[in-house]
Order: sequence, then structure tokens, then C-alpha cells
Amino acid sequence: MTTEIRFGMDWRRKGMICWDARPTDAPNLLPTPMTYMGVNLTAIGTGATITRNETATDYGKLHYAVQTGTDVNAGFKVQGQEDDANAYSDTIAVSASSNYGVAIWLKGISGYTGIPFVVNIKDQTDTILFSSSSFNLTDDWVQVTASGSTGVSSDYIRIEVVKNNDATDVQFQATGFMQVAGTTIPTAYNAGSADRYDNLTAYVKESDLVLGMRQAYQDVASKATCDVTINNVDKTFSPENTSSPLSGYIAPYRPVQIQSVVDNGTPTTHFTGWVETLQPDVNQYGKREVTIKSAGPMLYFVDADTDTDIELQENKLTSEIIETLLQQALFPPALSFATVIDAEGYNRLDIETWIADYFLDYSIQTGKTQLAYVADNWIQRGGSASKDGEDTFSVYRAIQDVTMAERGRFFFDRDGVATFWNRHHLPTNKEVQAVFDDSMHEMQYTYAGLNEFKNEVTVVCYPRTISASDDVLLWSLDKPATITPVTADKPLQELTASFRDDSDNRIGGKDVTLGTVEFSQGDAQVTMEAFANRAKLTIVNSGSEDAILSTCEIRGKKITDFGRMEATVTDGVSATLYGKRSLNMNLPSIDNFEFAETIANFEISRRKNPSGKVSQMTLRSLTDSSGGIHDSQLNLTIGDRIRIVESQAEHATSAREYTDGEITGYDEEDLKGQYFIIGEAHKLVDSGTVLETTWYLEYATEANWMIIGNDETDSSFIDSTDVIMWY
Repeated sequence: MTTEIRFGMDWRRKGMICWDARPTDAPNLLPTPMTYMGVNLTAIGTGATITRNETATDYGKLHYAVQTGTDVNAGFKVQGQEDDANAYSDTIAVSASSNYGVAIWLKGISGYTGIPFVVNIKDQTDTILFSSSSFNLTDDWVQVTASGSTGVSSDYIRIEVVKNNDATDVQFQATGFMQVAGTTIPTAYNAGSADRYDNLTAYVKESDLVLGMRQAYQDVASKATCDVTINNVDKTFSPENTSSPLSGYIAPYRPVQIQSVVDNGTPTTHFTGWVETLQPDVNQYGKREVTIKSAGPMLYFVDADTDTDIELQENKLTSEIIETLLQQALFPPALSFATVIDAEGYNRLDIETWIADYFLDYSIQTGKTQLAYVADNWIQRGGSASKDGEDTFSVYRAIQDVTMAERGRFFFDRDGVATFWNRHHLPTNKEVQAVFDDSMHEMQYTYAGLNEFKNEVTVVCYPRTISASDDVLLWSLDKPATITPVTADKPLQELTASFRDDSDNRIGGKDVTLGTVEFSQGDAQVTMEAFANRAKLTIVNSGSEDAILSTCEIRGKKITDFGRMEATVTDGVSATLYGKRSLNMNLPSIDNFEFAETIANFEISRRKNPSGKVSQMTLRSLTDSSGGIHDSQLNLTIGDRIRIVESQAEHATSAREYTDGEITGYDEEDLKGQYFIIGEAHKLVDSGTVLETTWYLEYATEANWMIIGNDETDSSFIDSTDVIMWY
């Protein structure tokens, strides 16, 4: 068995990685092969149709669905845009008397069995230059090619895919159009010169990636990172090398993906992210390498410090709030499918507009906790540590707050999907995926670790006070504002109104309305959009002279949380025997003291007794290994449950079952030594021949828990004298 760890970079942010393309392949000359802007695809035949669909494939994000109808030579053509005289433009240009190859990926949908097709390449006079052999479609994507020479007067070409003299009505799909110089046609798709360097695997010397949580009971994952060091002897990856085929594309925000492929099978993704920085070596006699530092999607939450556009969340499940928060962080889209004003090559407002997709995929379990009020107190007051002294809102802190209130988990998985687990997810995962009995290469084991062993837990909650009146002043204009008339360059003016009380404290607002509005000169229209702790005022002056807004008020119910309360639970026996070990948790979203106390009790339950725990474990294998540890390294990931048995520390050795002195199995009733993988790190070392995997772990059976109404209990609870915990 052979395992390839491969590294992909979407240098042009086109929305895909050309994994199989290589630098020696002929580059695709077809104009805009990802969007086909400026290229016309037209159905051929009476009743034939062709439609464009956006679906991810290995050959682009677009495919074309074709229905031929019953004409015997029906199909479709790819050509340059047609002008008013129905002549061909120079979109798909060629040189006269030169060799070219054309490739298309086709897939049959219905009616295609046994039906012959052919690809014809024609010049601007509609004369066939060369054709493919007759072929049949299949139910999978297949590359079809044609190659030959242009004529002495050929300037442009068009490509036809048509039935070869058959009247059957066929449905099929087409994508991955390629035009290359010469008759050697690449078997792998590329969309242009730079794309042939998307697969960096041959250049990689070292790599180091980490994702998920790093410590037991961590609610929100740390930022996923990936460092890859690549060979740069020929300066291909030097950003300022204008002779590089990647010139202009070596920059931040390039999508990165790392995968493993076993025996050319289905790829398994291990990391998805974007480039942060590139660090080329500068000594021409030195190592001549480039270190590419990338980060996962959490980066865009950690860095998203803005004022919040989230409306007040009332009586919402934690999962509903998480979904709302995910809309607050923007991600770099694939620019080939984005219209970017004032950016050369991306401003297509007068041609065809593609709205950039800035949002990410997510998988959210339904939360078990409903919160009365959320988002009103998520503003961090500005000061010396704040940018420009402004009040800020952190999406990362808000997600952490909600996840902690749920006692759930939030992280990005290997595919970059935002994942929220409710508090039942891990305890109800009882299946042990693998056993490691003295088979680990390194292990960090601690008895009564400072991060886990706690016997006093304080949860700070924030009961809300809501004014009885809905006419409390939440904001007022502090000085007159001049509102200029609407122009083409400035059609309106906006003001941000942050809700504050008489002591200048930030507060929340409910049932918010626009109060008194007065102009001392002229007039304008004022509208308001209210959020949890601020409002946005939009002011439009449709007149011809300046208007002066002298008075503007926003009123509503005032929400404050100044009466913070602390729920403290102490296990006296543990504190007496082992000394006080304190844990403090600040939960702005919790407004109920009893609920805060329940959380404190739950944390005491799973932390109060000193015990030996493994915090992380490292495995190593050759990259061309098969089975056993190597398979576990590739396939086990965050959330999987494993068992660890280690003889030197006598950790969970009681779980072993023996026959004639030999270990023959493990006692499934003995829950000791069972852990959840909560984070993972992978390194390629020894010139890429050794895969080193480290798992960050959390003990799986420490908490004694019961799910009321589900009739499920942790079996370790049955013989325990501990108090039944809320769950």
C-alpha cells in the first residue's frame, strides 16, 4: 500500500485545485476557462438546449447540461462571441498552420448508451480542421480529445460536440474545456499556466499542521495552522520573481488544502485554510526554501473585531445563536466567481455579475440550552488595549460565550466546515475506534494536572435588568450634523448610534424606536435599523441644499447587566485533602443564577478527583506503511473515541483480558483509559518519509452524567456516590 500526502494551493483563487496537473503539462489557452466569460456555448439542432449549472467538479465549478433533441447531428458548440454580423470574434484565437489539441470532459445522463458522438474543430469559415474518433458516453466523467493542424488562413476556431448521425434524444453534461498548443494533450485538467503548480507535493520538504482543541474541556478550538516548507532552488515560489510562472499569484489569501491518498483511492482531507504569510530564504547559497504559513477559518473569527450587527436574541437556542454569529465573519471567496469593482480582471458589471460567496459551510447540532437574552452585552469597552480606543465586538468571544453556556464544542473540521456540537455529543459516543496498548511513541501523562483537577468552580453570570418603560433614552445626537444633498458619489449618509446610559456605560436595547428628529435647516429622511446594542441611522437629503440635523433620539427598553452574580461550588473533601484548586468561568450569556450553579456543579463532578490522564499522544509511521497505526493516523480525527493502555504508569492496564498469559482483548465494561480525540497535529519529517501524528485528548469517562428523558447513563455512574448531574 502506498500513501501520498499531497499539498494543494489554489494560486489564482479560482475555486478549485488542479491536483493532477503538472508543470510540464501544456497550459490551457482557452479564454477564461473557469467562467467562460466572453465564450459562447450554443445548442446545435432543432429543440436542442444547453444550460449552465454551478456544481463543483475536478474540472471547475461550472458544467453545462445539454439535451440534443432528435436531429441526427445535434449537440452544442463552443465559440467566440458573435457580433451583429454573426461573424466570429477573436475570443478563441489560433495561429495558421499550427498544431493544437482540444480536450473536454463529458458525462452521460440519459439516452446515451451506444450512441456515437464526435468532436469537430472548425475554423472561422465553418470548415472542419480536424475531428476526434467516434466515441460513446459513459455514466462518469471521461476526457475526450481531438488534435490536428489549423489551415493556412485559420485565425479562430470553434469546438463542436455532436451526435455522429443518430436521431436519439440524449442528455449529457460537459465541462473542463481545454485548448493547448501542440498535439500532446494533458490527461489532467488545468485552467491556465499558473494552475500547473497547484499541486506542491513534489516541492514539499517539511510540513506541520494543527487543528482542533489543545486542552481537555476546551470549548472553542484554537486557530488551526499549517506550515509547509518547499524547495525554491529555481525561484519559482519567490513572490518578487517576475519571471516565475506564478508571478502575481504568490500572495496571501490563497486557499490551501492537505490530503492523503491511499493507493490512488478517494482523497481524505486533513486541513483546509488560507495562506497568511510567505517567508522565502534570501541567501542564494543557503537553503533556498520558502515557508508558507497558513491558517484555518477560525482566523477570520479571531480577527473579526467590529461593532455588531446582530439583533437582540431572545429565548433562542445556543445553536440558533451560533448560526447567526457565523454570518458575522467574512471569508475570501474564489475570485474567479466574484465581481470586484476597480480590480482588473474581476470588474464585469457590464458583462455578467457574480456575487461573491463569502460564507462558509457549517454543521450545527440543535442546542440543549435556551438563553433568555444574548448579544446585548458582547461589546468590549474601548481603551488602551483596543484599536483606536473604540468599543469592539469579537465574533470569536461571542461564539465562545455561547458554546461555554451550552457546555458544547465549536471547531472547524478537516474540510473547513464550522462544527457545533451540543453537550450530549461526546458522552453519547461510546464506540471505541482503536486501542493503543504500549504502542505509542510518545505520551504526555500527568496525575492531578493543574488544568484539569479542580475542586472549586465559580461561574459568573449576568442577570438582566429591563426597564419597565419603552421610552427610555438609549442614544441622542451630541452635536448638530450637516447632511449634504444626495449625489452620484454620495447617495446617503449613515450614523452609528451605540446605546449608553447616563454614566456612559454600554447597554442593550429592546423594542427600539426612533424618537424625536428635528432639523434646524432644510430637511431629510431618517430611517433606523436597530440591533442588540446599537442602531444604524440612514439619512437621505433629497434637496438641493445642506440640511442640519439638530436633534435625533433613539428610545426603547434599557437592558443592563450590572448586577453580576457568582455561583461558586466547592467540594470540601477534595479541597481539604488536596488543597484548593479553583476554576473561574465568565459567561455573559447566562442570566440565571441557578443555571450558573448547575454548570458549576457539572464542572466539579468531572474535575474534583485527582487522577492520571493522558493529555496528548504521538504516533509515527512510514508514509508507505499499511494498516495498523498508519491507518489510525490518517483516519481518526476530532470526536473519535480511543482506548490507551500504558504499562509504566499502569494506566488502564486493568482493562486487559488475558488467556494463558497473553493479552487477547479488553474488558468493555472497564471504562478506564478511554479518551476523545479533541485535536490533531500532523508532521512530515525525514524528508517526507515519516508521518508523525499527535492527538490532543480528553478523558471520556470522568464525568458522571445522566440524560433525563433519554434513559441513558454513563455506566460508571451506577456504582458511584456522586450527585446526579444535569445534562
